[in-house]
Amino acid sequence: MVTSPVGARCPDCARIGRPKIMDANAGDLGRAATATVVVGVVGGVGIAVVARLLYASPLASFLLALIIAVLFIGAGVPAGETIRRAANRSMDTRVRYLAALSVFLVYVVGIVAAQLLGVPNGLFVQLFVLIGLAMGMWTAMNRVRP
Repeated sequence: MVTSPVGARCPDCARIGRPKIMDANAGDLGRAATATVVVGVVGGVGIAVVARLLYASPLASFLLALIIAVLFIGAGVPAGETIRRAANRSMDTRVRYLAALSVFLVYVVGIVAAQLLGVPNGLFVQLFVLIGLAMGMWTAMNRVRP
């Protein structure tokens, strides 16, 4: 018998180590990185199109920024879930960072695509939108947490 933090155990059961789900291998990280780029581009173009459609409507700038912020918060769930599935449901810290990076890429691609569609970039740097971006990144990271 071996003394462990939870009491006496046999030597095989007492081995302390990280579960395999906590470590992503190179293939899992590669798929997660690819999914990060795809999610960033698709989500960014989608938010840019929505921003263009809303910008053409008679909404006030405040309300438009609030809607865009909610879209960024909502983007965190599918982004985090897509990255987690691409990484074979691994809960590695690097996969969490890739999930947050995917939402940030949605933001960057959204700015560029919205400018190409004629939406001023001042919309994306308003405080509500930046708070929505931070909350979306946090949401994506928490979809992958242990």
